[in-house]
Amino acid sequence: FNQNLIQKTYDSSFKVIATSTALKKSITKRFKVNESKMMLVPNPVNEDIFTLRPPLKNKRISLTSVGLFRPEKNFDLIIKAFDKVLKSGIDANLNIVGDGPLCNQIKKQINLLQKPNRVKLWGYLGPDQIVEVLHKTDIFIMGSSIETFGVSLIEAQACGIPSVSTKCGGPNDIILKDTGVLVQPNSEFYLHKGIIKAIKKTNFYDFENIRKKTVKRFGKNIYCKRIKKILD
Repeated sequence: FNQNLIQKTYDSSFKVIATSTALKKSITKRFKVNESKMMLVPNPVNEDIFTLRPPLKNKRISLTSVGLFRPEKNFDLIIKAFDKVLKSGIDANLNIVGDGPLCNQIKKQINLLQKPNRVKLWGYLGPDQIVEVLHKTDIFIMGSSIETFGVSLIEAQACGIPSVSTKCGGPNDIILKDTGVLVQPNSEFYLHKGIIKAIKKTNFYDFENIRKKTVKRFGKNIYCKRIKKILD
């Protein structure tokens, strides 16, 4: 029933907008949509809220992840990978921003760590509060199994923060060689390796360049131009 309804919606639409290459491929694979009708328009980031992070004087590497506590977000893998980072001798802490059905499970997992005090659960935060956490962050982490886009990723990169993400759809379009690290999904091993790689490159990342490229590709102006082009 749902598929028939979606197909009818696509049939009656002038254009069908996908937010990522992966989503576009998924739509055209599952539904009959004329190629000329499909448009790729990434979600925008509000660069006025998510501003450039100031220089940090952290003695301890600060990692942050933001998202709903749902199975596909794989916060359990992020925590396991972070635990390996600590056991490798790296002085780090992990911020987790969000809430959801797996909250209690995540809390139990954190309490079983050798150093549970190195993980801070912030709960749900609004954009202005998320920015405050991001402005104290060295590296952003996304460990999802699937993402049709990845808004939290471009919010972090708009702050100039390099990111480590799984190749799970949307992030494949977002992360460039000089803005972060892409790793294989659903793997604690590869996520850990990606985080280590990003930490080693921390001093080589150009934070202003990360923000500049992110705003150029996903900022409000380019989003408006893309939508206006479709309407015209």
